[in-house]
Amino acid sequence: MKFTVISSLVIAVCALTAAASPTPVGASTLVTRQDATSGNTGNTNGGVVTNKASGSSTLKNKGNNRGGDGGKSLSGDATAGSGSGSSGDATSGDSGDSNGGEVNNESSGSATIKNNGSNHGGDGGKSISGDATGGSSD
Repeated sequence: MKFTVISSLVIAVCALTAAASPTPVGASTLVTRQDATSGNTGNTNGGVVTNKASGSSTLKNKGNNRGGDGGKSLSGDATAGSGSGSSGDATSGDSGDSNGGEVNNESSGSATIKNNGSNHGGDGGKSISGDATGGSSD
């Protein structure tokens, strides 16, 4: 009799556990996330002109001194995937600096620097971060 009661309890517990289990989801509704990230870019700074004189020397520039222009630093666009029941995140990478160049006149001691022309720093370039578009779920 004990065996019958215990067997009945085990069968009842198993039946309740099976009834409480979640309904399996079809394979067509399972979608992995499709995240997208574009990479970071480096700096594209312009060049530097340095006029350096030391001691008792004289540095004479008859022309113009101009630092180089900054270039273009562009990180790409990131577009995440879309799907049924899941959407992805998108992150655009950081773009680098694109500063204009410099003109530096440095003298020490009794040295002199004579510029008959002009000194101009370079123009700054473009630093652009790409677009980030997240995915949508249906």
